[in-house]
Amino acid sequence: MQKIKILLVDDHWENLIALQALLDSPLYELVSVLSGREALKKLLIEEDFALILLDVCMPDLDGLETAALIKKRPKVREIPIIFLTAINKEDRFVFEGYAIGAVDYLFKPFEPMILRSKVAVFTELYRSREQIRRQTELLRQIERREHERHLLEQELALRERYKNLADAIPQIVWFADKNGEMEACNVRWFDYTGLSEEESVGDRWNRAVHSGDLSETAHRWAEAIRTGRAFETECRLRGIEGGYRWHLVRGIPERNRDGEIVAWLGTFTDIEDQKRNEEALKQKTLEAEEANRTKSEFLSNVSHELRTPLNAIIGYGSLLLEGAYGDVTEEAKGPLEGVQRNATDLLSLINHLLDLSKIESGEMPVHVDTVDLKSLLAEVVHDANALIKGRPVEMGCHIPEDLSPIESDASKIRQIILNLLSNAVKFTERGSVTLTACHLEQGIRISVKDTGVGMKAEDIPRIFERFQQLDGSLTRKAGGTGLGLTIVKNLITLLQGRIEVESTAGVGSTFTVFLPKSLSFPLSPSQASQLSA
Repeated sequence: MQKIKILLVDDHWENLIALQALLDSPLYELVSVLSGREALKKLLIEEDFALILLDVCMPDLDGLETAALIKKRPKVREIPIIFLTAINKEDRFVFEGYAIGAVDYLFKPFEPMILRSKVAVFTELYRSREQIRRQTELLRQIERREHERHLLEQELALRERYKNLADAIPQIVWFADKNGEMEACNVRWFDYTGLSEEESVGDRWNRAVHSGDLSETAHRWAEAIRTGRAFETECRLRGIEGGYRWHLVRGIPERNRDGEIVAWLGTFTDIEDQKRNEEALKQKTLEAEEANRTKSEFLSNVSHELRTPLNAIIGYGSLLLEGAYGDVTEEAKGPLEGVQRNATDLLSLINHLLDLSKIESGEMPVHVDTVDLKSLLAEVVHDANALIKGRPVEMGCHIPEDLSPIESDASKIRQIILNLLSNAVKFTERGSVTLTACHLEQGIRISVKDTGVGMKAEDIPRIFERFQQLDGSLTRKAGGTGLGLTIVKNLITLLQGRIEVESTAGVGSTFTVFLPKSLSFPLSPSQASQLSA
């Protein structure tokens, strides 16, 4: 049994020797000092005293002052103090001692039995308190161990669940420590690579990575470890039979409550088929672009070859109809007009094909200048009146007097609006075609509204496709190439604008063009071609 320590404080050795003789016991360890200051020093070194017997009358630092200082120290303030004195039996001194924190007073000369019994009471109290403390600490340790055991069981169960989940995933799943050293993989890794667990831990897993991808993979992994950011790369991974397949590798850090990285977890996803499909698609795209370029060149060459004789046919036809080579009979006039009309339609088709070919090949330039929209739109409406040809169709125009100029390409705006007006007139047997324009905060809005045949909602997305003509009977009657709206949309894209369509079958259609006040970044013809596509 461990001895209980008692501190004896008296400025006379004979008194200390007497106390030691009275309290001599194998149960006690008696520590004697000759002053209050020595007592304080001893308590700084040793704090496990069960009781202090303190003489009141001492030079320099008396017992009451020493007790007051002891009670100010948190680690020893709870040690019981019994005052020893041969004088000051008055109640006020006794009360002063109790006020400081003493538990009892003994007056010299001592009655041995009383001294031993009082010391025994406090030492037994200390022993009981220590036993309770040890039992409490033991219970805490048991509870802590039980809690730790429970947490360990939970962690093991969670790890088992993670392992089962990882093995159920069709991807390769891996786990690494905070330094990036591989700790574990799911069964898919071993099935795919044929490596053993020993061959996969640490940094040995990278022996399955293609030598051509190893440097980039290692660099990105080291960067992720350094910065704590998510890891992602693509690399070729060797399979069990020696062949390589492309994999997407991803990893994310696992953090504790303090935000510190404690581990990494991630996956290898097989993207070989995706890579092959992308490569095949890329090749097909290149082939399609080459075919489209060849087609555009062919159309351009053929169109140029056709325009020369057509212009001659139209020119000579006009001269014949005007009587430049003699009077034209009524019988000959009809066929000549037919030749003139069909030649003009064919020339229009060729011009449209040339425009489309230029746009698709990236050869359609944009000439940016200040455009007086008010004058330009009025001129286009005036020119479009000739398309009505005596039909009961009224051409209207509502342009505000203060319509601001914009920085754009005047010739392309003219072509866009003329095509829209021509299209509106073509599909309006009777009624009206109206052009309106207005300011917007970011640009200009121009609308062409007609009271023609209109369209069904499901047909609207098709009208900007090449050679799409929704009403064949009207087209045959009014003519047209099926390319006008396709060119309109491409030209609007070239000018960084957009077009919207509203239409109701049997009621009419409204085409609305939005153009910016200025081109923020003039597109190259090739860029415009890509946007149009």
